[in-house]
Amino acid sequence: MACPGASSEICGGSKSLSVYNHTTFVPPRIVSPVGNCNYSGCYTELTNARAIVGYSVTNTTAMTVDLCVGAFQAKGYGIAGVEYGSQCFCGNTISTGATLVADSQCEVMLCPGNNKEWCSAGDRLQVYTS
Repeated sequence: MACPGASSEICGGSKSLSVYNHTTFVPPRIVSPVGNCNYSGCYTELTNARAIVGYSVTNTTAMTVDLCVGAFQAKGYGIAGVEYGSQCFCGNTISTGATLVADSQCEVMLCPGNNKEWCSAGDRLQVYTS
């Protein structure tokens, strides 16, 4: 069926769709490595405390995995966890109460500073270690 506004183009038809493939699309991914740090997995957050304690930073407009990893390295910590798209928690250990879960549970919120990177989810930590 011809498009109403451009008769030389096809716009589906009765019970039909015109489907197009964006061949240059690059889906977001969990980044690793980041500098000399590696992705260690997706962990649950604790219900009554933080799984990573030491230092935290929030950036709702420019958070990236690199920004978070840079923050923990600058403060001398060995572990960083990105959470909820814009939060970064740094420390030297992760609580034994935090459980390793499927990566798909951290593939929920994009990093506001780079929409090609995942920045975890609510109550999930995308953990990086040096």
